Amino acid sequence: MLRIILIIVVGVFMSAAETPSRSLILGGGCFWCLEGAFELVPGVQDVTSGYAAGHIDHPSYEAVCNGTTGHAEVVRITYDPAVVGRDRLLALFWKIHDPTTRDRQGNDVGTQYRSIILANDEDEAAAARAAIAAEQAHWPAPIVTQVALLANKGPERFHVAEAYHQDYFRRNPQQGYCQAVVRGKVAKAKQFLAETPPQVQVRDLLQDKTLGPVTRQPAVVRTDAEWRARLTPEAYAVLRHEGTERPFCGGLLNQKGEGWFTCAGCDLPLFSSSAKFESGTGWPSFFIEAAPENVRRIEDRSHGMLRVEIRCARCDGHLGHVFNDGPPPTRTRHCLNSAALTFVPLPGKTAP
Repeated sequence: MLRIILIIVVGVFMSAAETPSRSLILGGGCFWCLEGAFELVPGVQDVTSGYAAGHIDHPSYEAVCNGTTGHAEVVRITYDPAVVGRDRLLALFWKIHDPTTRDRQGNDVGTQYRSIILANDEDEAAAARAAIAAEQAHWPAPIVTQVALLANKGPERFHVAEAYHQDYFRRNPQQGYCQAVVRGKVAKAKQFLAETPPQVQVRDLLQDKTLGPVTRQPAVVRTDAEWRARLTPEAYAVLRHEGTERPFCGGLLNQKGEGWFTCAGCDLPLFSSSAKFESGTGWPSFFIEAAPENVRRIEDRSHGMLRVEIRCARCDGHLGHVFNDGPPPTRTRHCLNSAALTFVPLPGKTAP
């Protein structure tokens, strides 16, 4: 039985370290516009301009612009599904282009400018069609966005565009077309992101204090003044400004009760008392997260060191760091600040 439990725990730990990226290919006018907009989205790891859904292999920009290759100008968006969902990416897609104009966006006319979603599989294609059906209520004319499966080989596959097209708006913000067209699309994207909080996938506590299923919910976003008013000075310094409390001084260092250690900023369950151990370092230490979805890992090169920072997935509060010197089965030590945590005892239990 012990061997089975250890295998399960190690499996959960590995899933926390390996967050697979996903991709989505969209076309809706000049790819400079889409690239400039989607690069702003938290959770988007890369945006690559290219051509797809045509009938000529290795198309050039000049050939695509002539309208003889059948390709659409598209972007391949690589994203972390734990940070941003496909539904949010599509919501932005509708905001920055007109899906009701066939083979045209503004003054850009031609089949290469058509509105198109290229899905990786049938499930994604079905989700795209459902998104179009839901979006139709917001448009006075029929949406003509094409939905097709992305080819894995042959002329219809995704072809990376020439190097000078990549990151075009970021590198050429003063160029004429960028000023006249791309800048407006980017402004719409900024407005959309400001008005609609990002979504996160996390596991919350249920009423009986057990860990619930993964749900998508709004991230907790507050102004600096709101954080100051909500948190103690020490918690504010740690969570919002990456502070570190003095060793052997934290109020939860010797907490031995049964329960959950939750984020002091948003109450998200982060660690279980069953994973707590005495590390001798002077800070509360845990060998595994309560749920991999609830803790984000970020490379930290501050203070001349290379470390892995851990942050709350819902409010982005700084928690501490994770090291590879912990006990089995994970061999990891999540080194936390007490000020970043709140202890919630299990029902019928008290905090000693």
